[in-house]
Amino acid sequence: MNFDDGTLGPFEVKDNYPPGGGVAPVRWQVASLTDPVTGEPRWASPPYALYFGIPSKPCPGDPAKTCHDFDNGQQVGGTATTGPIPLPEAGSITLTFNVFIDSEADPGFDDLGVRLILPDGSAKTVWSKSAVGGVTGKKFVKATADLTEWSSKTVRLQFWFDSEDPMMNDGEGVFIDDVMVTSTCGGAPKPVDLPTLYAISGTGPDFMVVVGAKGAVLTFNGKEWQPQGMWGEASFRGICVDPTTGVWAVGPSGVMVRRGADGVFGQVAVPGKPDLLACAAGVFAVGAKGQAVKATQADVTALGPFGSSDLEAIDVLPDGTGWAVGAGGALVQVKGGTLTKMPAIAGGVALHGVWTENQKSAWAVGDGGVVARYKGMVWGSEKVPNAPKLQAIHGFAGKVMAVGEKGVAFLWDGASWVGLATGVTAGLEAVRFVGEGEAYVVGAGGTALRWDGATFTDLNPKTSRDLHA
Repeated sequence: MNFDDGTLGPFEVKDNYPPGGGVAPVRWQVASLTDPVTGEPRWASPPYALYFGIPSKPCPGDPAKTCHDFDNGQQVGGTATTGPIPLPEAGSITLTFNVFIDSEADPGFDDLGVRLILPDGSAKTVWSKSAVGGVTGKKFVKATADLTEWSSKTVRLQFWFDSEDPMMNDGEGVFIDDVMVTSTCGGAPKPVDLPTLYAISGTGPDFMVVVGAKGAVLTFNGKEWQPQGMWGEASFRGICVDPTTGVWAVGPSGVMVRRGADGVFGQVAVPGKPDLLACAAGVFAVGAKGQAVKATQADVTALGPFGSSDLEAIDVLPDGTGWAVGAGGALVQVKGGTLTKMPAIAGGVALHGVWTENQKSAWAVGDGGVVARYKGMVWGSEKVPNAPKLQAIHGFAGKVMAVGEKGVAFLWDGASWVGLATGVTAGLEAVRFVGEGEAYVVGAGGTALRWDGATFTDLNPKTSRDLHA
């Protein structure tokens, strides 16, 4: 992750030596600083980095100017710690980050390191400043640490600094940016204890991505699940893959992160911090009380509210055509980048999933086995016989699948809905086609299924936790 939205993201910070008597605190924080003389930036990717020090104080030689250091006349130190990170079962796991160090270089003075906090609470140092020579010569350098030893464990990542004494603390301090954990496959695929998941998207059978509770981000490469999350307690409720801007995940309290071409997730600031429940290519996100936003690489713009009902799902085509649906049969049409509130579905039944087939065709599903259909003019609805609550719907090349409670899945054959044998009784909450005869489904009890056009295959038979979309 980077810190380019100006927040700490998954990190919690602690001051190990809180000062008293009006003395300036020295701690980890997010800052956007430059060299007071040369103007060179103190970030690896603009405009923020994680910084240990005092970001603003009068320069010693010219009090009219602003400088930064980590000197408050006392010993200083602190930690910046992530929430739980599930490391995958992999051939190799590597932590990488960019670091800038301007302090005393010798060990035992101005110490800097990275620890893993293990499940039993113990700590293991995996990197120290000596790996880059103690200081970095007024520039950022790439740092790496091998985490393979802790494969398949859930850990927390902790950056720590300790000056060890109150003297010679007049350097710029420490900057950290572009923190990332990557893995490579090795050995036979193993089951992963999938956490509660809320959404699924992807570009093909070799790249599916799901998100969920406690910062969970997992990819599926056609053979195995690989946890990618680094977002602590943040809960992601929606995921979308945009071909231009990358992978986006959204959640309550305005949580929005983006992974660009560099593979690094960075948090994005959302005005008003609405509870976001779903997103779609474009990038549009919708949520509680009719809220909606439009995101680009540059900024996020509030578009709503569109009524007062929660908007639970959205699907938008590359040409900007789409629909959002929600509680009380709420409907919002997307056309040319503009969202418009439309009359609700007759009867006001809650809608939980939507799929936009083309400009003149869309499908939605909801409570009581309801399937709603848009055919270019108005929405109509019907009930699938003997179907419980339906959670999600998606299709490809004329095939349409709806999934829901009690392990039900139905396929539209062009005239009627045909029940499919999924082999499970758990609630199914998300479905995604990646080709004419290939779809992925996730649900309760750790259910993860692949449909090959005829039968369902269990992708992770030993999991036991709920998956949602």
